[in-house]
Amino acid sequence: MLASGGEDQYAKVWKLYLDKDVEKHRHEEIVLGSGKFPSPVWRVSWNFSGNLLAVGFSNQEGVNIVQVFAETEKDKWDVISDIKSE
Repeated sequence: MLASGGEDQYAKVWKLYLDKDVEKHRHEEIVLGSGKFPSPVWRVSWNFSGNLLAVGFSNQEGVNIVQVFAETEKDKWDVISDIKSE
């Protein structure tokens, strides 16, 4: 799994599936949150064990926010914590 965030205001988890017999590869893209974040996503970071993902962005008022996501069901990621820096 990989995670990305960018100027397009999306944070995504990417899963890559490798099929060694057929040499075909496919990927799955999972958009985090409810779609676009209110500003560009400036950082994504996995925890050490890879089961939590932190996403950094700013809200409309310019407050820096880090949301922590966890996979709660297969391919479903929910916010488990909001950290605001004022």
